[in-house]
Amino acid sequence: MTKIRFSDRFERITGYIDTVVRFALVANLAVLFAVLFLQVLFRYIIPTPLIWVEEVAVYLAAYLVMWGASSCVRSGSHIRISILLKKFPLSVRFGLTVFYQLLIIYFLYFMCVHGYRFAAMGMHESTPTGTFTFFWPRMAIFTGGVLIIVQIMHTIVKETRLWIEKRREAREVNGTISRSEG
Repeated sequence: MTKIRFSDRFERITGYIDTVVRFALVANLAVLFAVLFLQVLFRYIIPTPLIWVEEVAVYLAAYLVMWGASSCVRSGSHIRISILLKKFPLSVRFGLTVFYQLLIIYFLYFMCVHGYRFAAMGMHESTPTGTFTFFWPRMAIFTGGVLIIVQIMHTIVKETRLWIEKRREAREVNGTISRSEG
């Protein structure tokens, strides 16, 4: 019986979360496109524009950005400048990487706390068109922050696993070299 490591389980769980988020992003983009297409149709073909479309499009875009950021964090496709980081030895590079990721989690924690408070303030406040309350659009801040934290934690676990494996390989190589010399 093979023992499943924590990092493998965590990789699988965060992978499922990312897959669900990506499907939600595709659905979000499809709805956003359909709503904007309806607006063009109603405004120019049928001269009766829909009053709620612009509002819904902006709120869908907020979820698109916040949830899309979590997917970008997982795949490493966000902007990063690593030219200086590559000049450090492996242990220093690992330490700096984990440090700045923990710093980002610290910022995201506050973003989630205040984002939820901000959303809760809008629970009984209707949007300008009265379509729904401000709670749901503002929840993009909280949910996006939580998803980004989960994916950063995935990155930390993955980086830690790679660092341990590289150190183990280095020890094996050094142990082999010292045995062959002696």
